[in-house]
Formats: sequence, C-alpha cells, structure tokens
Amino acid sequence: MTLIPVALAIFYQKIGPNHFKVWIQERTDGALKGQWEFPGGKLEPGETPHEALIREIYEEVAIDISQSEVFFLGVFPVDYADKRILLNSFILPWHEGLNGKEDTFFIKDKIAQIKPQTPLLPANRELIEYLIQYLYSP
Repeated sequence: MTLIPVALAIFYQKIGPNHFKVWIQERTDGALKGQWEFPGGKLEPGETPHEALIREIYEEVAIDISQSEVFFLGVFPVDYADKRILLNSFILPWHEGLNGKEDTFFIKDKIAQIKPQTPLLPANRELIEYLIQYLYSP
C-alpha cells in the first residue's frame, strides 16, 4: 500500500462564547472534485510537514503563515483501496486573508454546523471531532 503524507491547516476563529468559525475550501480537480476539505497538500521529498503546510497554504490561498502560531493536532490515517493518506493536521488562528475566500462552517456548543449541501470529505469530518476537543478543552 502506498503511503502519501500530506499537511493540512484548520483555521479557526472564536466569534462568541462557545462559538467558532472554521475555514474550508472546495476541491477543484481530481476524483474528489466538488467536495470540501481543509486546505493543504502532499509533502515534497525532504520536506517536513510544517514546511509543506507553509508552502501549500501560500500556494492555495496566497497567505504566508510562516510566522503564525501553529498547533500540531496529530497524524490521521485515511485508507483507500490502493493507498493510505497520512493527514498531518495543524490548527491555526484565523487569518484576515481568508475573508471573502471559499467558505466557512461553524461550531457552537461542541456541535459542528455544516451546511447540508456541503459534501465534506469523510476524513475531514473525523478531524472536526478532534478539533472540537481541542477548542473546548480547559
């Protein structure tokens, strides 16, 4: 089975007591076109997950996060028939450069409020559960 390491960013912003917004984007190509995911991408040879995160976010949304506070959430494997994707997942505070780009969903009182018409990739739904634990931890 092929292993494919990727780095992804989960941007969030607290917008009220127990209320957060989280940024996602729509895939524009490939077999999963039209589905929504957290931004990021594959690691290049010799690249660390953090380096890949910085590069991918700049490539995808033209935002430099090299000086941003970043929390490593963990590595989450996703299995497909012929490959395993290793999601190196990072949590970052909201960046003003995200305003007006793509879409957001909300988490309120530990419940993710995602528009029903938003086809979020299943692996990202699992990440939301870990994100909720992080956001609401004491």
